[in-house]
Amino acid sequence: MNFENKNKELQNLLKNKASGQESSIRTQYNKFGDPNYNITKLAREIESVCKSIYQPLTEDAKATHDKLILQIKMDDPPAILQFNIEFESLIKAVEEILNSQVGQSDKIDELVQNGLLNKWVEDGLIHHKERTICAFCSNIIPSERFEALRHHFDEESKNLKSRINKGIELLNSKKSLLKVNIDVNYFYNSFHIELNSLKSELSNLLEMQKNSFNTLILCLEDKKINYLVLLILYHLLIILMIFIKFWIVLELLGKNILTGQTS
Repeated sequence: MNFENKNKELQNLLKNKASGQESSIRTQYNKFGDPNYNITKLAREIESVCKSIYQPLTEDAKATHDKLILQIKMDDPPAILQFNIEFESLIKAVEEILNSQVGQSDKIDELVQNGLLNKWVEDGLIHHKERTICAFCSNIIPSERFEALRHHFDEESKNLKSRINKGIELLNSKKSLLKVNIDVNYFYNSFHIELNSLKSELSNLLEMQKNSFNTLILCLEDKKINYLVLLILYHLLIILMIFIKFWIVLELLGKNILTGQTS
């Protein structure tokens, strides 16, 4: 009699757990996936978990699955920013400036060979426009010397320096656009690991890309000092490779697997 009572009590417990209560497996079909769950199915599952080969889920695994199962349908995430930096064109423009060379006639050889000295004399000439006495050595500056300096720092040189300054300004402006902020909370949990990995790689590539801009800017700064000399952009290939990899990661972030939503 006692056995029958205990068995009946057990069957009631199993039935309630399977389908008879508000917290039963059947009523929580959004979580467990079966609106027709019953005691027979529960008995089969109890038999399965009692086998020696059964491996229970860890608490972390349970939490992960719960988040995935209970996650509601999400709105489409914000569109990823599309860059229009035209980096290849910028490299080509910088290379053209570096390869530019003003006419060598009427140039003072000593200044051509020494960019820093050339810059110092150029700045000094600006401060001596209305002077005939050298502010540095107090000697009279011959008119012939003034004329030679004016020919040395001619309009062609000024135009090249203007191109250099505008190029530096443009590069700084384009570099300031290199910002990408991706909030993984706009995506399903199942994508977070992959997204965080891509975010980390993208962050590193953004920094490398900014360094590429800095390299181009430094090349132009060097050309501004040595504008009378032909310079070569040695870092062109490396910078271009960084740029290509940067765009590959952006394309990965734009795949349907990330911007679309799972069912």
